Amino acid sequence: MKEIVTVTGPIAPEELGFCQCHEHIAMSKGKSWYLNPALRIDDMAKSLEEVRRYKSCGGDSFIDAQPCGCNRMAEELRKLSVKSGVHIIASTGFHKLCFYPDSHWIHSISEADLEEVFVRELTTGMYTDADCTYPSVQSSIKAGIIKTAYDTEELSPRYKKLFRAAASASLKAERIIMIHVEQDTNPI
Repeated sequence: MKEIVTVTGPIAPEELGFCQCHEHIAMSKGKSWYLNPALRIDDMAKSLEEVRRYKSCGGDSFIDAQPCGCNRMAEELRKLSVKSGVHIIASTGFHKLCFYPDSHWIHSISEADLEEVFVRELTTGMYTDADCTYPSVQSSIKAGIIKTAYDTEELSPRYKKLFRAAASASLKAERIIMIHVEQDTNPI
């Protein structure tokens, strides 16, 4: 890999330093909050304090694993990175489907269109309006990784569609995939 894409722009691999590979530091109130109130991280003063503490303990970078359409806060991630000096790699992709309302576009989008959403977030900029509506408004802040989720539903037809779209986007944009594996699943 020639470069790593962070919320403030690309960095060389040697700039990555010590990197945590699966964190959540900025997340607005959404369906996940209704399932578990701890899944809301929108006090940016507290988030900044946590990121600065991480930096003071030797942390240089981390991947924020909150994906598109699931209450990710792209602009806040950029601000946290600038204020703390920690490289933050944002995610496109998808989370466990239980974290999306039944009416969410992720349930009805075609595989080709989903791949295009992922590619655009990696190459052009992350969508800022995808939590409640089909993504159309992009920021200039790019995602650097594709996050996927494997839960107890396992590889049902709807998850197969999501994983195929992520794999195709990974090849097209030349970015890597992270897989969240839920307890009590059998990913083999």
